[in-house]
Amino acid sequence: MCCSRNPIPSYIVLAFPPLALLSARYLARALWDGPSPLDERLIRGGAWLVVAVLAILPVVVIALGTSQYDGVLTWTSLWSLLFLAAAAAITALVLRAPLRHAVIGLGAASAALLIAFFHLVAPSLSEIHSDAALARVIRAAPEHATAPVVAYDLSSPSTSFYAGRLLVLYERPLQLRRLLADHALVFVVTSPQHSAELAASGPFVPWYVGPRRTLYASRPPPGAG
Repeated sequence: MCCSRNPIPSYIVLAFPPLALLSARYLARALWDGPSPLDERLIRGGAWLVVAVLAILPVVVIALGTSQYDGVLTWTSLWSLLFLAAAAAITALVLRAPLRHAVIGLGAASAALLIAFFHLVAPSLSEIHSDAALARVIRAAPEHATAPVVAYDLSSPSTSFYAGRLLVLYERPLQLRRLLADHALVFVVTSPQHSAELAASGPFVPWYVGPRRTLYASRPPPGAG
């Protein structure tokens, strides 16, 4: 992440494959060569920890889904109820099945939840957290190549990536007014809570309004009445 010009949290997924290889090597040695008492306690303890996390997660996920972004993720958050089914299945295996079968079941449940996440949740999250749609609006403007793009009181690496532009980081209205004095068209990416500040800074009008980001420009969009 430190080597990227625009690091984003999802870059951490690159750490998962080597961690998975190390975990698989340990589990294969412990289960197929015969686990020691310490290994068995560690594996069973880890399984119970997973069960506890899966039982708590639906409450957290549904609370976040209903409270964030005006509740647009409420229905999507209900997929987390699948965690309860996975927790029940893992509990039954840990209590009744041999340790090897419990670990295999844990891996199968993880794979099933991952597939469900990418099919049921990832599209909705991507639509909200990605600034691809906002960047398309910028790139569609005839003069976008020469118009500065400002990130006002936020960091927006997603906009920079999809728009193919470096963003100017501002946090005061005076900075925007100075920029308007030198450029006829200025784009500003900010959060909805800063709409009053933008209105006081100049003739900014919204070009795109999303759940997390709003795109303003110093003149109306093409085709506006």
